[in-house]
Amino acid sequence: MKYRKLDNNSDMIFGGGANDYFTDLDAVKQACKTRMLLFQNEWWENIEDGLPFVQQIAGYQDKDLAASLIRKRLQGTPEVFSVTNVQISFEPSSRAFTFSADVVSTYGSFTIGMDI
Repeated sequence: MKYRKLDNNSDMIFGGGANDYFTDLDAVKQACKTRMLLFQNEWWENIEDGLPFVQQIAGYQDKDLAASLIRKRLQGTPEVFSVTNVQISFEPSSRAFTFSADVVSTYGSFTIGMDI
């Protein structure tokens, strides 16, 4: 697997040739991150694609539903076999949402975590 690198602002990196791409495990990690950053209704070519964060997660504070949706989204990533141990945290006062999950891929295992 090969996947374009992102900078600190989650913008694609260009101009470095082959150095602008991740391969193998790093590529799967980047693909998972990218898929989690796309929310439903954001991509004009397919408004159904994306994590239904606004539609089904934000404001509802249903950890089981959020974990299920995150697991499903991550499992749809190429080269991902399984997703386990999804942990969810809602912080109503700061409106913060955090998750982490263990991912098993073709190239190995890793933990992904993000603040949304």
